[in-house]
Amino acid sequence: MDGNEEDSPQRSENQTPINTLPLLPDTSIDKAAQDQGSSAVATDSLPNHAASLSSSSGVVVAVVTPTQVQAPAPTPSAAVPTSNGVPASAAVVQSLVPSANVPLAQARAPQDRIGVLEDRIVEDPRGDIDAWLSLISEYRQQNKLTEVREVYERFFKRFPTATEQWVSYANMELDNEEFGRAEQIFTKTLINSTGVDLWIVYLDYIRRRHNTQTDATGNNRRIVQQAFDLILNKVGIDKDSGSIWSDYITFVKSGPGTIGGTGWQDNQKMDALRAAYRRALAVPTNMLNSFWTEYQQFERTLNKQTGQKNLQEMSPAYVQAKNALNQILAITQRLNRTSLPRLPPAPGFDGFQDHEAQVQIWKSWIQWEKKDELVLREDDLPGFHQRVLYVYKQAVGSLRYEPQIWVEAADYCFANDMESEGNDFLKQGIEANPESCLLAFKQGDRVEQATVGESSDPEKRGNTVREPYDRLLEALYDLIKKVQARKEQDVKRVRESFALEAEEVQQQQQDNDDDDEDADDEDIRAKHAAEREEAQVKAVENSANAQIMTLRKTLTSAWIALLRAIRRVQGSGNRGKLDDPIPGSRGIMAQARKRGQLTSDLYVAQALIEHHCYRSPSAAKLFTAGMGLFPDDENLALEFVKHLIDINDITNARATFEKVVGKLTSKPETTARAKPLFLYMHDYESKYGDLAQISKLEQRMRDHFPEDPNLKLFEHRFAYTNALGQTFDPTLIRPIISPATQMRVGAMPIPTIEMSPAPSIEQSLPYPHHKTAGLADISPKRNFDAVDAESSQYGPRKMQRGESPLKGAAGRRLDAARRRGGDTPMHAATSSTGPSLPRDINFLLSVLPKKTLSQNMNPQIIPEAMVHLLRGVNLHAVDWARADLKAAGPGLLQANRLAQPPHPQIHPQLQPQPQVPHTPVQQQLPQQPPPMAYAPPMQGPPQGYSPVTQYPPQYPPVAHAHAPQYPPPSPYGQYAPPPTMNGYAAPPMPQVSGPPPGAWGGYDVHAQQQQGGYQYPPPHSQYG
Repeated sequence: MDGNEEDSPQRSENQTPINTLPLLPDTSIDKAAQDQGSSAVATDSLPNHAASLSSSSGVVVAVVTPTQVQAPAPTPSAAVPTSNGVPASAAVVQSLVPSANVPLAQARAPQDRIGVLEDRIVEDPRGDIDAWLSLISEYRQQNKLTEVREVYERFFKRFPTATEQWVSYANMELDNEEFGRAEQIFTKTLINSTGVDLWIVYLDYIRRRHNTQTDATGNNRRIVQQAFDLILNKVGIDKDSGSIWSDYITFVKSGPGTIGGTGWQDNQKMDALRAAYRRALAVPTNMLNSFWTEYQQFERTLNKQTGQKNLQEMSPAYVQAKNALNQILAITQRLNRTSLPRLPPAPGFDGFQDHEAQVQIWKSWIQWEKKDELVLREDDLPGFHQRVLYVYKQAVGSLRYEPQIWVEAADYCFANDMESEGNDFLKQGIEANPESCLLAFKQGDRVEQATVGESSDPEKRGNTVREPYDRLLEALYDLIKKVQARKEQDVKRVRESFALEAEEVQQQQQDNDDDDEDADDEDIRAKHAAEREEAQVKAVENSANAQIMTLRKTLTSAWIALLRAIRRVQGSGNRGKLDDPIPGSRGIMAQARKRGQLTSDLYVAQALIEHHCYRSPSAAKLFTAGMGLFPDDENLALEFVKHLIDINDITNARATFEKVVGKLTSKPETTARAKPLFLYMHDYESKYGDLAQISKLEQRMRDHFPEDPNLKLFEHRFAYTNALGQTFDPTLIRPIISPATQMRVGAMPIPTIEMSPAPSIEQSLPYPHHKTAGLADISPKRNFDAVDAESSQYGPRKMQRGESPLKGAAGRRLDAARRRGGDTPMHAATSSTGPSLPRDINFLLSVLPKKTLSQNMNPQIIPEAMVHLLRGVNLHAVDWARADLKAAGPGLLQANRLAQPPHPQIHPQLQPQPQVPHTPVQQQLPQQPPPMAYAPPMQGPPQGYSPVTQYPPQYPPVAHAHAPQYPPPSPYGQYAPPPTMNGYAAPPMPQVSGPPPGAWGGYDVHAQQQQGGYQYPPPHSQYG
């Protein structure tokens, strides 16, 4: 806003309201806009993009027929005079000086909504977006189009990628039939826009102005076709562009010709429609499924055979696009694709986590595009780059104030030979974030690399290289001024607020002069109010000072980066003259000192450059100058001491140390800041000093820092840090003297079955299912066909499954029989709370004897030790077929390792009777099935058990209930698994004639069999 105008003209539809509004004192609108960080004034005229638009695409120029109606120039606004008559630029400088006599801005009336909104925009033009939108809405409600346009132009200076507002602006002009203004909007923003909604508005405008229904020459249809081609090339890859593709397909269908006809025009239309469908199906959009359905119907309607062939050819592309769409939707499910950017919240404040989540979603989407899930890199490299850059443009539109996104986009362009696009990203990023060191340093680095070898003139090259750094420095200095002015303004508000409160207290005192007690109370309240006032003022100042200190550090870093870059281009310069055309690093140092707002880091950086690059004695002079400006800066003092020690000036190093430490330790509040100096000198003295000096320094450290342990200080002498940054303290090392004593592994808690994870079907074997007599006949279900199982060469072809509960009368009968017969072991097992044991553990537990029977075993089985052993067994890695059982320990495979208890007498009625003539044992065994995975090895019968005559064993009569029960013999050797339930296949059968005589503790199986007193169980009695 430039020019002059009267102090308070009346508002009208032809006058901008900004001209009539009193502003904050000492600050004009233009100056406030510049101080906010923008490199250009908010009301500068917009650049003309018509030339670039016509040069980049002839479609828009051919389509648009500009009317000769030009938008009137915005009414210039004058700088508002300040209350004290001082020019605005000088008033800003004066406002930086604390003064209690500077009044605050006059409060606006509550009904002056426009004035309040304008004040909010002036105070925070980039942050208070709601004020911008509210001001636009207020003017539109009053139908003041001139003011609306002026606010829009200022708004888009700040937010050029706000697609939603561009759409609103264009629709406003189209609704008022201002086609010329609408065309100007399209010319300004379309070419660089990735907003699907804005391109849809443009398409609607083209179809509105070029009616294809009344087009006799076909020129309008050609223009609309060109518009469609332009739009699809720009935003047709967007996942939300399905409506544009649908309109394009409809447009092709409306062309001349008949689908299914035989004429050349009909065939041309059919080919064009097929090409449109294929283009749409290759892009993952939100209407992909509907396009595929329409395409199927289209192909099958024309010719079934040819259509099926075309569908098969297109099906892979459709499936690939569909999978890609699903992945994109999964990534962007919680993405807020707004184009209206907002400043990121500070860490720890409201909204920070949500903002970081949005940043991560955008990065995830970008990384997904770079993975090339659509397989475009090999066949269509430009298309691949277009998709990646499209997402980058969308991201920087939403995350406009995230410098890292701009830099990542630029780096991608530079890495793929797209120099102009990368430079555009850096340029636009700096315009959005002029105070960003990341963007300025990146552009400075690119400029420095680009100018290598271009010019031999160091002055010209130096001026080119320093341009990005100068813009950054100006933005940071302006930002510091704004923070200082805001601090003064906030302090004044606090002072005036408490001044009004003090006046009220004084008035109450005058009204109550006769009451001494009330007067005392008023004095106490006034004292408390003064304390609260000072506390609030101090809080405001501390907050502002913290921000200023951060900006000063950032500013110093920018100066350091500049002087390093200039040193690489121009060298050290001519002794730091300010007016030297080739200043060099020393001239940059002089310029920085003149402008101020620095920290001691600049002196350290320049001094070390002088020392390492030129071996100049000026390094010590710079350190000394810095110590004069920052006498209490412990970092500068420590760097100075290190430098003096590096040049072997130990005397001055100790003198500097004593001077700074003495000053810091003289005040209790600054004593802690001297600790880094003490630690460094203690480390140096411990390595290169004498013992007396070390002891003296340690005593001083004990006096100043009594909270530190004495032993820790002594250990610090002997610790060292290598070049890799790894610290080793030998005083803390305890050598291993006795590994058996010092490296003993502690016992881990034994997990219970309920805590163990449930095993899979392959790992577990259910408990044996001993059916109660008579239950099998009650079930009406078909029994397992044992004869059919025997007929198979490789064992049963069917798997027996457990009984499922029945319904109706059959289920009630089965349930009644189960209650009469008692619950089976299977039911008891399934009713337990924990999962079943793994198969191999279950098998091992089944062959182990009871604790009462293992007392005579040698060695004796200890249950606790067995549990400890099983806890560390890796069941998956055990190969039972090749296991070395002898390695398990002595006596494990010895036949007579058990001292058997006396065999119980068998009741005569339970003696088995001979059923068949004697045949060899091997002939009665079932045929050997194929080996199973994890099948146990085939060995002899289990040791320490006496066989019974029947398996499964029957429950003994009541008269013999006191007799001990023993597990039955097994034909599968010592490591036979438990009886299967639910159809597990049997393990391999041993190809032996039986165990040796006496192997079962003196009970001769062969003798009993020859006498007819023992029979092996019939086939499938255990597994059928």
